[in-house]
Amino acid sequence: MRIQKGDRGATILEMALVLPILFAVIFGILEFGRAYNIFQTVTNAAREGARYSVAPFAAGETNAGNLPDASTQVIPLVQRFLLGDGIVVTEDHIVVVQNCSGTAACPAVNGLAVQYTQVTVTAPYTFAFFPFGTLDISARAVMRNEN
Repeated sequence: MRIQKGDRGATILEMALVLPILFAVIFGILEFGRAYNIFQTVTNAAREGARYSVAPFAAGETNAGNLPDASTQVIPLVQRFLLGDGIVVTEDHIVVVQNCSGTAACPAVNGLAVQYTQVTVTAPYTFAFFPFGTLDISARAVMRNEN
Protein backbone atom coordinates (compact mmCIF):
# COMPACT_ATOMS: atom_id res chain seq x y z
CA MET A 1 0.00 0.00 0.00
CA ARG A 2 1.39 3.33 -1.04
CA ILE A 3 1.11 6.43 1.09
CA GLN A 4 -0.17 9.38 -0.84
CA LYS A 5 1.40 12.79 -0.47
CA GLY A 6 -1.52 14.22 1.53
CA ASP A 7 -1.47 11.38 4.14
CA ARG A 8 2.15 11.68 5.27
CA GLY A 9 1.52 13.35 8.66
CA ALA A 10 -1.76 11.58 9.46
CA THR A 11 -0.17 8.84 11.56
CA ILE A 12 1.81 11.30 13.65
CA LEU A 13 -1.25 13.49 14.11
CA GLU A 14 -3.40 10.52 15.16
CA MET A 15 -0.74 9.41 17.64
CA ALA A 16 -0.49 12.96 19.03
CA LEU A 17 -4.25 12.96 19.63
CA VAL A 18 -4.56 9.45 21.11
CA LEU A 19 -1.40 9.31 23.24
CA PRO A 20 -2.50 11.86 25.90
CA ILE A 21 -5.82 10.04 26.31
CA LEU A 22 -4.02 6.71 26.63
CA PHE A 23 -1.66 8.08 29.28
CA ALA A 24 -4.56 9.68 31.18
CA VAL A 25 -6.33 6.31 31.31
CA ILE A 26 -3.17 4.47 32.41
CA PHE A 27 -2.38 7.01 35.14
CA GLY A 28 -6.03 7.01 36.21
CA ILE A 29 -5.87 3.24 36.70
CA LEU A 30 -2.66 3.59 38.72
CA GLU A 31 -4.21 6.37 40.82
CA PHE A 32 -7.34 4.32 41.53
CA GLY A 33 -5.19 1.34 42.51
CA ARG A 34 -3.20 3.47 44.96
CA ALA A 35 -6.38 4.94 46.47
CA TYR A 36 -7.98 1.51 46.84
CA ASN A 37 -4.82 0.13 48.47
CA ILE A 38 -4.84 2.97 51.01
CA PHE A 39 -8.57 2.43 51.61
CA GLN A 40 -7.96 -1.25 52.35
CA THR A 41 -5.09 -0.40 54.71
CA VAL A 42 -7.19 2.19 56.56
CA THR A 43 -10.06 -0.31 56.84
CA ASN A 44 -7.72 -2.97 58.20
CA ALA A 45 -6.21 -0.48 60.67
CA ALA A 46 -9.66 0.46 61.99
CA ARG A 47 -10.56 -3.23 62.30
CA GLU A 48 -7.28 -4.02 64.06
CA GLY A 49 -7.78 -1.12 66.48
CA ALA A 50 -11.33 -2.24 67.26
CA ARG A 51 -10.23 -5.85 67.73
CA TYR A 52 -7.47 -4.79 70.11
CA SER A 53 -9.69 -2.43 72.09
CA VAL A 54 -12.54 -4.88 72.84
CA ALA A 55 -10.49 -7.62 74.53
CA PRO A 56 -9.63 -7.09 78.20
CA PHE A 57 -6.05 -7.66 79.24
CA ALA A 58 -5.17 -11.12 80.56
CA ALA A 59 -4.50 -11.86 84.19
CA GLY A 60 -0.98 -11.00 85.22
CA GLU A 61 -0.81 -7.91 83.01
CA THR A 62 -0.65 -4.42 84.49
CA ASN A 63 -4.18 -3.53 83.31
CA ALA A 64 -5.66 -7.04 83.90
CA GLY A 65 -9.40 -7.37 83.36
CA ASN A 66 -9.78 -3.91 81.83
CA LEU A 67 -10.05 -2.73 78.26
CA PRO A 68 -7.00 -1.02 76.73
CA ASP A 69 -6.83 2.75 77.11
CA ALA A 70 -7.90 4.50 73.90
CA SER A 71 -5.37 7.33 73.86
CA THR A 72 -2.26 5.54 75.15
CA GLN A 73 -2.71 2.02 73.75
CA VAL A 74 -5.27 1.78 70.92
CA ILE A 75 -4.38 4.90 68.92
CA PRO A 76 -0.61 4.17 68.90
CA LEU A 77 -1.38 0.61 67.75
CA VAL A 78 -3.44 1.93 64.82
CA GLN A 79 -0.70 4.44 63.96
CA ARG A 80 1.96 1.68 63.94
CA PHE A 81 -0.29 -0.47 61.72
CA LEU A 82 -0.68 2.37 59.22
CA LEU A 83 3.00 3.26 59.36
CA GLY A 84 3.77 -0.27 58.16
CA ASP A 85 2.36 0.80 54.77
CA GLY A 86 3.89 4.27 54.92
CA ILE A 87 0.69 6.09 55.90
CA VAL A 88 1.21 8.76 58.56
CA VAL A 89 -1.93 9.71 60.49
CA THR A 90 -2.06 12.07 63.46
CA GLU A 91 -3.96 11.26 66.66
CA ASP A 92 -6.82 13.61 65.82
CA HIS A 93 -7.67 11.50 62.74
CA ILE A 94 -8.24 8.38 64.85
CA VAL A 95 -11.38 8.33 66.98
CA VAL A 96 -11.93 5.53 69.49
CA VAL A 97 -15.28 5.34 71.28
CA GLN A 98 -15.28 2.59 73.87
CA ASN A 99 -18.41 1.24 75.56
CA CYS A 100 -20.81 2.92 73.18
CA SER A 101 -24.31 1.49 73.15
CA GLY A 102 -27.73 2.77 72.19
CA THR A 103 -26.32 5.26 69.68
CA ALA A 104 -26.69 5.25 65.92
CA ALA A 105 -23.19 3.81 65.58
CA CYS A 106 -23.75 1.19 68.28
CA PRO A 107 -27.46 0.29 68.34
CA ALA A 108 -29.05 -1.94 70.97
CA VAL A 109 -29.43 -5.53 69.80
CA ASN A 110 -32.79 -7.19 70.61
CA GLY A 111 -33.36 -4.59 73.33
CA LEU A 112 -30.11 -5.53 75.11
CA ALA A 113 -27.63 -2.81 75.95
CA VAL A 114 -24.58 -4.58 74.55
CA GLN A 115 -21.32 -2.66 74.88
CA TYR A 116 -19.47 -1.91 71.66
CA THR A 117 -16.26 -0.16 70.68
CA GLN A 118 -16.07 1.94 67.55
CA VAL A 119 -12.83 2.95 65.85
CA THR A 120 -12.84 5.49 63.01
CA VAL A 121 -9.68 6.19 61.03
CA THR A 122 -9.32 8.99 58.48
CA ALA A 123 -6.20 9.21 56.31
CA PRO A 124 -5.37 11.95 53.80
CA TYR A 125 -4.82 10.81 50.22
CA THR A 126 -2.81 13.03 47.90
CA PHE A 127 -3.09 12.38 44.20
CA ALA A 128 0.27 11.51 42.63
CA PHE A 129 -0.47 12.07 38.94
CA PHE A 130 -3.39 14.50 38.87
CA PRO A 131 -3.67 17.97 40.44
CA PHE A 132 -6.89 17.27 42.36
CA GLY A 133 -5.53 18.10 45.81
CA THR A 134 -6.10 15.92 48.86
CA LEU A 135 -8.95 13.54 49.59
CA ASP A 136 -9.80 12.06 53.01
CA ILE A 137 -10.23 8.28 53.04
CA SER A 138 -12.15 7.10 56.08
CA ALA A 139 -13.10 3.72 57.52
CA ARG A 140 -14.96 2.61 60.64
CA ALA A 141 -15.03 -0.66 62.56
CA VAL A 142 -17.46 -1.58 65.34
CA MET A 143 -16.95 -4.65 67.54
CA ARG A 144 -18.69 -6.03 70.62
CA ASN A 145 -16.77 -5.81 73.89
CA GLU A 146 -15.77 -9.13 75.40
CA ASN A 147 -16.00 -8.20 79.05
